[in-house]
Amino acid sequence: MNAFATLPGRLGLGLFFVLFGLLVQNAEGGAR
Repeated sequence: MNAFATLPGRLGLGLFFVLFGLLVQNAEGGAR
């Protein structure tokens, strides 16, 4: 997949995973 090999693609994936991780942490923090 060329999209993932490009720098913008990697930055997009990085941002997506960071935001997803923050959302998961928020959900866990609210559940506790």
